[in-house]
Amino acid sequence: MVKKPEIIIREFQSKDLEQVSNLLAFSFIDDYKKIVSLPEDQLINFIVEAGEVPLFPFPGYLVVEENGVVIAVMILRWSKQNAPRSKLKLSRILNYGLLTTFKVLVMRYLFSWDNPKKGTCHVAVLAVKLNTRRRGVATKLLEYGKEFAINKGLNKYTLNVDVTNNGAVDLYKKAGFQIIKMRRNMLAKWLFDEDAWYYMGQSIDSGA
Repeated sequence: MVKKPEIIIREFQSKDLEQVSNLLAFSFIDDYKKIVSLPEDQLINFIVEAGEVPLFPFPGYLVVEENGVVIAVMILRWSKQNAPRSKLKLSRILNYGLLTTFKVLVMRYLFSWDNPKKGTCHVAVLAVKLNTRRRGVATKLLEYGKEFAINKGLNKYTLNVDVTNNGAVDLYKKAGFQIIKMRRNMLAKWLFDEDAWYYMGQSIDSGA
């Protein structure tokens, strides 16, 4: 009988930083390449310097570990959360050129969901390692996040997703999310060829 790999959902630890940075870089590589043209190994340093990877543990910064390997990451945000904000190392980003610096600043403005409304738990980041997808890992993380939010006394669970990402939209609908509204931005269309996102959510109060 083959023993199934043990999957653990736990809080991020500083020792996970390298694995999490790699996971995020390659999960969103097409998006990052719209910002800067770099070899894949250098892209990891870039996203850390751009503040895309939180460096330190905080409540709501979660990873999935399988046999000692980080295979997924989720970052939850809520009002008055005791969490450090990701810092942009502007002096280093400037070394990549003015256009890249401008794109990074715009990206942080457009795609930062760090200030949810009171009572809302927002899924700011959800990424699963490519070779471990379609095994229900994202669904387990979303359910874990939901219970986490309920225990925090929050009553709404939200996220954003590109309208063209049909697979993700279907996944979130199966997890209980509904489309609340569509967001558009022409600057994002010009810079990143992405101009619309769904804002999705669900009630998670005790009566849900």
